[in-house]
Amino acid sequence: MYQCSDLSVDDYLNLSVASNVMSRLANWMLLVIFVYTLNSMLLKQLETTSSGSKTVSWVIIGVMAAVMIADLALSSYVSISSKYWNFDFALTILTARAFSLTVDILWLISVIISAAFSLSNVSALRSRRLPGGVS
Repeated sequence: MYQCSDLSVDDYLNLSVASNVMSRLANWMLLVIFVYTLNSMLLKQLETTSSGSKTVSWVIIGVMAAVMIADLALSSYVSISSKYWNFDFALTILTARAFSLTVDILWLISVIISAAFSLSNVSALRSRRLPGGVS
């Protein structure tokens, strides 16, 4: 698009930042649905109020929100400032990429922890022979 002069470099960088914002927001919302909503529904089926798992769910969601916002701020800074190259800035780019990888790994760990909670809740549903337990 830049070759056809439809889009300037600044427009491209702004578009990159906007797409990064939407991507991180979508990932966080998916995490909220999977971590909190699914486990809350399963706990409701069990007719128990486990404040421990709800607390862990909210901690996971809060920590991931903070980490994703920090990653978004750093990657946006790198995208907008990428016109100004020097050695120190190359180190900033490397740091931003490493931080993005860390966020993705933490996201995966959060999903695995939530899956463990979900499987334990489904197992409890099956042992009590309540509806919702997978046969």
